[in-house]
Amino acid sequence: MRMVGPTKMEMDTLNALPEELVAKIDQIKVELDEIVNDPETLREAEEFHREVSALSPEDLWKRFTI
Repeated sequence: MRMVGPTKMEMDTLNALPEELVAKIDQIKVELDEIVNDPETLREAEEFHREVSALSPEDLWKRFTI
């Protein structure tokens, strides 16, 4: 997933924030981008999707825990 640049409204909001807060926000964006593009995370997400999408309507009536 590729992050796109901020919108005009986001730029105005970011300009109103202290620099240290903007730096922390940017760091969080970088870390989230790394998580989203992590091969292990992608593999687990695909595996989870396969398991969940294989449920039948009858399976949905059964009790389950997460």
